[in-house]
Amino acid sequence: MGRNFIKIGGFLLFLLAVFWLFLPKNPLYQGIVVPHHLFVSNYIDQLYQIVADEDVERVIVFSPNHFYQGRGGIISSDLDFEKVDVDTEMIESLDADGDLTIDPSVFPLEHGVMVQLPYIQKYFPQAKVVPIIFRPGQVTQEEIAQLVNDIKSYDSVKTFFVASVDFTHYVPEAIAEENDRETVDWFSRWSAGEHEDFSLFELQLLAESAGDNLDAVAFDSPESIYALLKTGFHNFQFVRRSSVNSLIGLDVAANNTSHIFAIFK
Repeated sequence: MGRNFIKIGGFLLFLLAVFWLFLPKNPLYQGIVVPHHLFVSNYIDQLYQIVADEDVERVIVFSPNHFYQGRGGIISSDLDFEKVDVDTEMIESLDADGDLTIDPSVFPLEHGVMVQLPYIQKYFPQAKVVPIIFRPGQVTQEEIAQLVNDIKSYDSVKTFFVASVDFTHYVPEAIAEENDRETVDWFSRWSAGEHEDFSLFELQLLAESAGDNLDAVAFDSPESIYALLKTGFHNFQFVRRSSVNSLIGLDVAANNTSHIFAIFK
């Protein structure tokens, strides 16, 4: 009887070990908000150092379509980049299932994506990339929600998300600081459980900025932020804030761009 009990116990431990081995495990870090402004390339590199993971197999990059190029409101590429391969299978599936269009011609000049690639290659060396750009103001909440649902249908255990977003543009530093405080506060309250049913329109309002320049914004891609947060994150970790004016010690509104660095889990 005792030996049988030991055998049964050993078998149960074996089953438990097998179950644990194949149990999906969330990575420690799941996504970041990071600028595409190389003026702060050292800070970008430092953020990627924090979240580096050689086991990540796929990095999904959300970015604005800065120059309104290409066909469609949501665009991806099925052509490999020079040093980073794309996840062709996933991209073609997203193209077939929803409103995403494949148009590789727009990506060589899209710095929202291209700036991130060397860091992805360096800190996620096994990963393939899924680049996705949104035409600002011309993509609906329903289209992004469908895209996110299609992405979530894939195994996300070894997937990392990057929202490539610059923050306040073209205003004096005092206005930029106030915009960024409001944005960080919104993220913090979202992380605490508020804004659970937030809309794309809510983020578009948050992205508006005071200032004399008609191109002034508090951040340049509400669509990318919306897509990132709707993938299932619940925790916001603020890392740092910077701006051109604060770093050079001058307050020239036309040259100012601010940056928020954050980790989402």
